[in-house]
Amino acid sequence: MSQSVDPDRALSQFVLALYREARSRDPGSFCLWVLRSMRALVAFDSAMWGHGATSPTVELYDVHLLDQPQAMLANYARVRQDDFLARAVGERPGTTVELYSIIDRPAFLRTRMYRLHARQFGMEHLLCTCIPEMPSGLLNVVSLWRADPAQRFTERERATKEFLMPHLVETRRLNIFSAIRRRAEVDRGRAVHAAVCDRRGVLHEAEDGFGPLLQTEWPGWNGPGLPEPLARAIRGGRVSTLVVHGLRFTWAAVERRVLITARAATAVDALTTRERGVALHVAHGGTVKEVARALALEPNTVRNHLSAAHRKLGVNNRAQLVRALLDAGALDVA
Repeated sequence: MSQSVDPDRALSQFVLALYREARSRDPGSFCLWVLRSMRALVAFDSAMWGHGATSPTVELYDVHLLDQPQAMLANYARVRQDDFLARAVGERPGTTVELYSIIDRPAFLRTRMYRLHARQFGMEHLLCTCIPEMPSGLLNVVSLWRADPAQRFTERERATKEFLMPHLVETRRLNIFSAIRRRAEVDRGRAVHAAVCDRRGVLHEAEDGFGPLLQTEWPGWNGPGLPEPLARAIRGGRVSTLVVHGLRFTWAAVERRVLITARAATAVDALTTRERGVALHVAHGGTVKEVARALALEPNTVRNHLSAAHRKLGVNNRAQLVRALLDAGALDVA
């Protein structure tokens, strides 16, 4: 006697698997793994997961296709202006829209969208969800298609996809940042928020706290382009650290992307390059004479820099200096 599967339990197990896989799976395979795994909950023939931005019009940076040819995207560009479903989905952020909830089938079959695109690529039935992320201007779009005209998506399937979408968005972000953080040196300070942009300074991903942090210094900012002082520094490529207003940014190039970390500036950030170097050498146990030899300075110069560092950090001895540097994430404890 076969046992039936509890759909709620299956859904819970799927969400748990999402978060587990997000921390370890390569970003190049994660989205397709998710789509394939979703078939156990919502049956479909093909799918697309796109990630991009809404400004000034929707632009997808990354598109993952499951059982659809790349030619589908090129063909869609021809009929994009006729995509009434995209407009409907955009007007209902976070809601999973089923095709025939906005148009009846006879009318759909007469549309240019169906005749020139959907019929060719097996899109007889469709579920689509768009989740925008504010204030970054980023968005995720996931579409599921069925090719059999007789197999319409049920309300439970629509609701299941709608429930899953926020988890898909969050685990995709977790997957991206888990992978990139493993491959780039990031700031060890407290309350660090990260984002991924391209070399132009246009955001592709952002942790939840990144946008609000920027808005503390640039209240009118709403993405997806970074504030111009930061974008300009990234485009310049000559530095990898920027202290502007009350924030400190660091970034590192990882393949075609740039990982940015941001945090509130600390007293350590007010140190000059030489003061910071002296403070770090002393914190690691160097004496004044040893630091002077290492940095090719006079002992009195080292003492002056150390005194200035103590004053700016509000410390009086080596132990307090070490704690201040650790708290600011400036000291490597390894």
